[in-house]
Amino acid sequence: MKYDLYEVKVLMFLRNNKGEYLFLMNDHEDSIIKGYVNPPGGHIEPGEGFQETVKREVLEEMSVKNLVNIQLKGTINVTGFKENPIMMFIVTADVPESEKPVTQNEGTPVWVDLNDTAKYKMFEDVKLIAGAISKTQKGTFSGKSTFKDKKFVSFEVAGDK
Repeated sequence: MKYDLYEVKVLMFLRNNKGEYLFLMNDHEDSIIKGYVNPPGGHIEPGEGFQETVKREVLEEMSVKNLVNIQLKGTINVTGFKENPIMMFIVTADVPESEKPVTQNEGTPVWVDLNDTAKYKMFEDVKLIAGAISKTQKGTFSGKSTFKDKKFVSFEVAGDK
């Protein structure tokens, strides 16, 4: 299969001082993923580095103006979810206690304990990506997330432990 182009995105795992992660609850009535929680993220615009994208996206999606310790943790090559594959840069950062995320048009901010993901509706690979983040103490990881007809098939990861 020949692809004309990849989508290039960031997926952000943003921590608070309690170790919870900031996700967005999709509350759009007409959405097929209404009720799902997902990490914030978005497209990397031409000329942007991943840190610029992270800052722009959290401001747009949750009115968060300040992040600390922004780090690239890995990359995931996603195929089969959309027509074109997606290269996702997985980023972690800390949200200072002074920041108070607010609901914007992307969804409602919720703090999620990644040890208790069973109580949330989320894409299967998001849980696995979260696991890869927690297992990668130093360095980065890379992985592949495969879908067929938008249904999750498999997830593979490799990296520094």
